[in-house]
Amino acid sequence: MKMSLVGLCAAALLVSNASAETINVKAWGITWEQGLQEIADAFTKETGIKVNPIPQTSSTEGLVQISQNRANPNVDVWFTTSSVAARAQNDTELFAKIDLDALTNKDDIISSGISENWVGAYYYPLNVVYRGDAVDAPITKWEDLWNEGYKNNIAAPAFEMYQGRLLVLASVLNGGDITNIDPGFDALKRLAPNVSVWFPSDSDARKAIATGEVDILVATPVFKEALAEDVDNLQMVIPAPTPITYDVMMLVNTPKKDSATKFIDYVLNKDAQEKLAAGHFSVPVNRKAQAPEEISGLMPAEDQLISIDEVILNEHADEWSRRFHSEIAK
Repeated sequence: MKMSLVGLCAAALLVSNASAETINVKAWGITWEQGLQEIADAFTKETGIKVNPIPQTSSTEGLVQISQNRANPNVDVWFTTSSVAARAQNDTELFAKIDLDALTNKDDIISSGISENWVGAYYYPLNVVYRGDAVDAPITKWEDLWNEGYKNNIAAPAFEMYQGRLLVLASVLNGGDITNIDPGFDALKRLAPNVSVWFPSDSDARKAIATGEVDILVATPVFKEALAEDVDNLQMVIPAPTPITYDVMMLVNTPKKDSATKFIDYVLNKDAQEKLAAGHFSVPVNRKAQAPEEISGLMPAEDQLISIDEVILNEHADEWSRRFHSEIAK
């Protein structure tokens, strides 16, 4: 009886320690509001590991804040963009490699969405939304944007928006790629007469189509949802090949790496993925999870997705940005 009591006490202590453990997760406030808080609560209920949210307004701000506390990091899991992650991963003292063998959902993740440096949380495809009653024929492919009938009728992302996806896409469509970018610049020069607005922010993109300045918008699916009440007969198409942009999770090098890895794995499960995708009007990285209905039926096959090499993009970003603004968005 005495041994049984000792065993019970030890078990209770283990449960108490587990329930007392807390990991700190840094993410955008909107990410917490649109699914991550609910996922964190379910994770705590299942594992006993508490999740403490730490807000950030941008990925760049988040990286600065984490770096400032490198001697004693107060973040265990960090949500960021894939482009910022590509820079942060070089800091091997601050960021830890992810043990992919510890991820029970790893085999269900799309191939470009998982690495030892970061794992995707969800992704946004580049797409086209347009006023169906103002465009003579349905837009079905990227090449349609170069139609002379669309002069001054397109809002397209400036280079800094979506991390250069449109430039890389234009290059791919014309026989190049991220390592041969000149075809992309040539193609965007030809597109320029059709572009009324090279937008530098989401608010500028929304304003351009909501006010009727343009009828066609190259952006991400979230605009289809956001503009539904302001724009009648708004149509969406996601042509192939499709550049995608990831929001990702990174593992900070703290003593809580095991618990933090469990949380990353939990975010990758089917139910969690569908919650995040619904909240962000985005696409899950887990193949078993469904994107929102308006997106899922339009998505090209996985082998038609263009996943950008962020290391190469970061290396040339300043040069390509200057060139974009001097040669195209004059």
